[in-house]
Amino acid sequence: MNNIEKRNEPRINIQCEIFCKLQGSNKLYEALCLTLSSTGVSLVCQYPFEVDSVVEVSIIQETAMPMLDFLITVARCQALEDGGFDIGAIMRLPEESD
Repeated sequence: MNNIEKRNEPRINIQCEIFCKLQGSNKLYEALCLTLSSTGVSLVCQYPFEVDSVVEVSIIQETAMPMLDFLITVARCQALEDGGFDIGAIMRLPEESD
């Protein structure tokens, strides 16, 4: 681990289109996923998701593989000069059903 990168999990640069929506909502927002790790994700979106909000994320792959869906909790949301928002989030563990 170097002085700049303080995360325990390595991040993978993926630069792919994703779709996001607040949990329980039907409104989809297109975003660009920048990095992904086993514990978190960074993305750029035109919508400012609030810190601590739970967001459903779908990664649509260009191959025949199925779509990847997961939940995140927004940890930060910072405005960018171009009007978008830089969002960092924590991956949520799947909740066990009763």
